[in-house]
Amino acid sequence: MKRKKGLSLIEILIVLISSSMVLAIGFSLFSIGWKVYGNSQKRALLERNMRNAVEIISEELRWAKEATTTSLPEGNDWITLSLENGIIKWSKGSNGNLSDSQYLTDAQDIIVNNLSFNLNGSEDQKTIIHITLSASSASDNRIGESLTTSVVSYNIEENLLGESSSVSYKK
Repeated sequence: MKRKKGLSLIEILIVLISSSMVLAIGFSLFSIGWKVYGNSQKRALLERNMRNAVEIISEELRWAKEATTTSLPEGNDWITLSLENGIIKWSKGSNGNLSDSQYLTDAQDIIVNNLSFNLNGSEDQKTIIHITLSASSASDNRIGESLTTSVVSYNIEENLLGESSSVSYKK
């Protein structure tokens, strides 16, 4: 009997099964890589938004002439930074009449869990303001970060002490 050229059914099945296994492994690796990439994108967006907010807050407080963490002072020239429903709020005005409110963070990107200001005096009569910000991604609350920075206020000559989740200051 003559042997015919070609592949037998068993050889074709072996090739199909091994090809399917290689494709399944490849798809699994691609899927894992895509999840890691997505989480990295969310973390990068969170970190960028947090850095931007802390940079704005630091610059504002660096040049403040007066600051307090106790309560909203009277007068229209005070600016208040506070945490409201997971968003950092910048408001201008007095205790009874806050106007010109703006938000430093976007609730679609990040949810701020904690914002604290700690005012400490230093030996050279300058006020050091420690800012702590904790936030999580709005799209995935498992992704969270904390950021802490310290700012020396150039124009506040007195030693101020206090800690609060909001700060009021004059420029």
